[in-house]
Amino acid sequence: MGRFDQQEGPCRRNRRTTLKEQQKSLSDHQAGCTALTLTFPYLKAGLGAHGAFWLYGVICVVGFVVILLKLSETRGKSLEDIERELVN
Repeated sequence: MGRFDQQEGPCRRNRRTTLKEQQKSLSDHQAGCTALTLTFPYLKAGLGAHGAFWLYGVICVVGFVVILLKLSETRGKSLEDIERELVN
């Protein structure tokens, strides 16, 4: 049976995230924020503020579609079944 921890998200009842996993997650988040912060002035100069936000919006929609098509439905499946599908 799984649970949802506010700070860790969905996780197994008997499994805590390791420090290495937390560091990886934090570094990925910081890399994304850095990329956004560093690219915005150039995109704003080239595309204008509206164009930059439209570009970021399109990137979000493309990401949503990729996730929608690549991830399988998990409703009604146990965590073990989901893990088996993702590993194989």
